[in-house]
Amino acid sequence: MPGAELPEPIAEGSLASRPFAHLLLYVQQRELNGTLVIWAEQGSHPDKKGQDRLRFENGKAVAGRFVHGGSTFERSMLPLFTRVHAPYAFYDRDLVGTGASVLTSNIEPGALIAASLRGAAREDAIDAVLRRLGQMFVRIRKDADLESLGLNAREKNFVELIRADATTATQLVQISGDERSARRLIYLLTITRCIESFKKDDGGADGKSKFGPVSVPPGAMGASDPPPFASIPAPGGGRGLTNPPPNVRLSNRPGGDSGSLPPSGGGSVRPNSSQPPRASKRPAAPDKAPPPPKGLSPELTARWKEVGAFADNLDTMNYFEMLEVKTTIKASAVTDAYFTMVKKWHPDRLPKELAALKPFADLIFHHLTKAKDTLTDEDDRGVYQRNVAEGGGTPESERQVSAIIESAMAVQRAEVLLKQSDWPGALALAEEAQDLSPDNGESLAIEAWCHFQLQHGKAPYDAILDLLKRSIELNKNSQKAHFYRGMVLQRKGDDQRAMEEFERVIAINPRHTEAMRQVRVAKMRGGESKKQNDGGFLSKLFGSDTKGKGKGKKR
Repeated sequence: MPGAELPEPIAEGSLASRPFAHLLLYVQQRELNGTLVIWAEQGSHPDKKGQDRLRFENGKAVAGRFVHGGSTFERSMLPLFTRVHAPYAFYDRDLVGTGASVLTSNIEPGALIAASLRGAAREDAIDAVLRRLGQMFVRIRKDADLESLGLNAREKNFVELIRADATTATQLVQISGDERSARRLIYLLTITRCIESFKKDDGGADGKSKFGPVSVPPGAMGASDPPPFASIPAPGGGRGLTNPPPNVRLSNRPGGDSGSLPPSGGGSVRPNSSQPPRASKRPAAPDKAPPPPKGLSPELTARWKEVGAFADNLDTMNYFEMLEVKTTIKASAVTDAYFTMVKKWHPDRLPKELAALKPFADLIFHHLTKAKDTLTDEDDRGVYQRNVAEGGGTPESERQVSAIIESAMAVQRAEVLLKQSDWPGALALAEEAQDLSPDNGESLAIEAWCHFQLQHGKAPYDAILDLLKRSIELNKNSQKAHFYRGMVLQRKGDDQRAMEEFERVIAINPRHTEAMRQVRVAKMRGGESKKQNDGGFLSKLFGSDTKGKGKGKKR
């Protein structure tokens, strides 16, 4: 079949104007059946050799025959996402066939696109979509099928950041802390119709915004050719899975005397919340293997200890150490080393007397497989070796990095809620951020400010100032911590120290308008006080306090 003459296509085009990701979604939305054939990068008319072929059933890619096939269907698909100057054609029949070289799959198109965007990507396609969004505000659609995208924890946090407040795509990229990932995720959510755009002044009589879905129109890629499959009628219909944001509840904190911060549950819980206190979201270290039970033979006892020790040490080992190879090993030799290790550590090779260790053997097998997949992929290996050179690359370090990133995202979401004066919500996120990464000083500053706002005149100033002091110790140039400290000191009546904090903020950021306003107001008050102390014109004229002018002098 691969060498057979191709029939007449029902549609054709070029990936230069229609990126592969857009083609996948177009076929899915119209539930097409047939074969998509894509040729290699070239400028001339496609040669009948070197074709990648994908068979679709009801709009979903289920099988493929690839020129340079990987170990799985998904890995074989990834290079197609970056192909640019390549012709494609769609046929209304099966041109893939069967056989050992045919790979099959059941992955959702959205999840495949999401996976591709974590590696190399068509930056021109991303730029075109983000330019179209411009300064429009975006939000998650109610019918967004987010589950089908297979988002990881970091990406889900970014989605929650979008949910938190109406924000433009440009602002989202700026506050994300990772512009590259933010741009790609916004692009993904746009082309999969998971976000919708609106203008803030597009409000109806009821004050609500009029939202409309974002789509990528013909010509968005700078081309004027017709839709990719213009001759194919598009059936109506659609589907979606609502994925509402979780109801946030504050975690309990120890409280006691009037100088300490109260438990968050006392008046700081979101109304109508019936959830129990939030459990820690900090990624936990894997459990340690149990000691061998009594009654095992010496051989089985030794094997038990060997499996347990290897599983326990995995958390601090990099992939090279797991496979017991050098960092200079070639990709072809990695696979051999992998199979050698699997023969020793595969869960199915455990004696029945060691059945209790199966979860730990599963963990070993999982990490060995991940190590092999990473070290045999040229792009993944390059990134991974840089991580190892910087002291990372172990499950423990990856867990720590993940916690730090999630903590930063929680702070960004809390900042959005601060602008809305949603003190309970911001406090919940600040505590979550602190739980994920205790060294996140910004979360301590937000936590202190929320307590200050929630308790009004009854605020335990010393406890709040202590939180802000800890925040500054972690980040001495934190504008938030210094400004909030100034506001608390001002409320406490310590105007001189408050002024010092505001001046520190201005030294860090000369454009901090609120700190400048506080300094200006304080100087104006100081000037008025000086005038009162100096007396007025009448006092200087008569040599006495004008307030006592009705009393006269003693005779």
